[in-house]
Amino acid sequence: MVIILGSKDLSWLDDAACFDHDWPDFFVEAGHTISPEIEKLCASCPVRVECLRHAYEQEHRSGYFGGVSPGNRKQMTEEEAVLFITTGQHPKGKRAVAAAEQDAAIDLELDEAE
Repeated sequence: MVIILGSKDLSWLDDAACFDHDWPDFFVEAGHTISPEIEKLCASCPVRVECLRHAYEQEHRSGYFGGVSPGNRKQMTEEEAVLFITTGQHPKGKRAVAAAEQDAAIDLELDEAE
């Protein structure tokens, strides 16, 4: 559980949809995405925002948190990322536009894989 060391409040972790899943499912090689099953799990998680905020607080450079990739977290501010996962809309900032383009490419890859 190295992922959570140093966090102030981890009470949200008990309610995480991934609580009993293997951590490697959320850490994939650079350039790859999490599986569609894990993506759906993240999307349905009741503590998705807390998970995402944890990633920003701890400055995690890898792993999907709140269903958001490390690359997208790097391109979006914390508030932009929260807006994205709560509304599904990409914010209009320069970093967010790049993230939207990356997501579109990932969605295309997923569609082609199906």
